[in-house]
Formats: sequence, structure tokens, C-alpha cells
Amino acid sequence: MTTTPSNKVSTQDRLFAGVVVLLALVAYWQTLKFSAGYGLGSVNEPETYPRLLIFGLVALGILVALRPRRGVDEDEPRGVRAMLETVRERHAKPALVVALFVVYLLLLEPLGFVYASIFFLLSCQVVLMQKRSPKALLIVSVISVGLPFALEYIFTDVLRIFLP
Repeated sequence: MTTTPSNKVSTQDRLFAGVVVLLALVAYWQTLKFSAGYGLGSVNEPETYPRLLIFGLVALGILVALRPRRGVDEDEPRGVRAMLETVRERHAKPALVVALFVVYLLLLEPLGFVYASIFFLLSCQVVLMQKRSPKALLIVSVISVGLPFALEYIFTDVLRIFLP
């Protein structure tokens, strides 16, 4: 396999960037449902922080879509079937995390922030784990349960911003 420099943007990069931007737009649409807020017109509005993250995702998605590849593998098979096989081999875990994020967004309203976050954190960490030892699973479980409750406390009681 030989690699030659190229200024082309790969189809996989464009596809990934498109999915990131699409998810960011869906998340932005979800922030439109937040209450009009407290009338303060400041960073204390409930939609401020999520929208900052969303704008960052859109910016990074656009950068990935426009970023040229460092090298093109001349022997790499071309076509949709080859691309799907490459995606399955190299990007199965990230694709599963993106799918879990979509499920998380769908579960936020019926379950609330805490329980949807526990599901998301636990499932993502289990998917991305290298070794699934009992000790590692215990640590992941403690983090997945403790972090959402800690964030709920900080936002609700300290900052007085209510999470969905």
C-alpha cells in the first residue's frame, strides 16, 4: 500500500461531519423547547450552555468536512460496499456511541436528566471499555450513577438552573 499526499476530503469524513452537524441541529431544536427563562438575558438562561456546546459541535463538524486528508491510500478499494466495510471495521464503536447519544436525546424528556444520563454514561463506558473486569465495571457504575446526581445537585441547588 502506498500513500500519497492529497488535498481531497474523504467521503467518510464528510459523512461523519454531516452526522455531527445533523445531531447538533437536532439538539439545538431541543433547546427551543426550554422555557423563556428568567428574563435575565444573561448566561443564567437554561439554553445558554447547551447552545454553546452545540455551536462548538457545528464548528468542529464543518472543520472536519473541510479538512483535507493527510494521505490517500492508492490501494484502498473504492465504492459504497468498500466504504461500508471500512466504516464497520474502524468506526463501529463511535457509530454505536452516536446511536446511544440519539437514544439519550429521546430518553431525556420521558426519563429526565438523571436517569437518561445514567443509561447513557453506563452504556457508552461499557461499549468503549478495553477490559471488562469486575473492578472496572464497578468504577464505571459508580461514575455513571454518581455524576448525574452530582450535576443535578449542582445545577438545581447551587446554580438554581433546573435540568429537563
